[in-house]
Amino acid sequence: MAENKHVDLTYLRGISMDDDAMVLELIDLFLEKAPEMLNNIESSYQEKDWDKMASEIHRFKPNLDYMGMATTKELIEEIETDAKNQENLETFGERFKKVKQRCLHAYEFLKEERSNLKKS
Repeated sequence: MAENKHVDLTYLRGISMDDDAMVLELIDLFLEKAPEMLNNIESSYQEKDWDKMASEIHRFKPNLDYMGMATTKELIEEIETDAKNQENLETFGERFKKVKQRCLHAYEFLKEERSNLKKS
């Protein structure tokens, strides 16, 4: 299995009991839904709708858990707390850019994993 510093599929493999079909299904779901969720978070920020932003982030976090993206989840949790408290919002752009970059790296890794799973 390939490695990625932002993704660890150990948890996903554990909850799926190493069922490749289930792992494949959850990877596909993440690849489909994560970009939309990130766009919703960013739109909420641009609209200055902090409650909606916090809610969108809260919905996104389990996806990060499934993909073993612990450091990205920590960062997005900080952003969620700041949105709820309306604090440190001036640093949102910089921090959210890191989240998106990590997700882009994860997408590439997960596409490769998906391809490998389909071959086996």
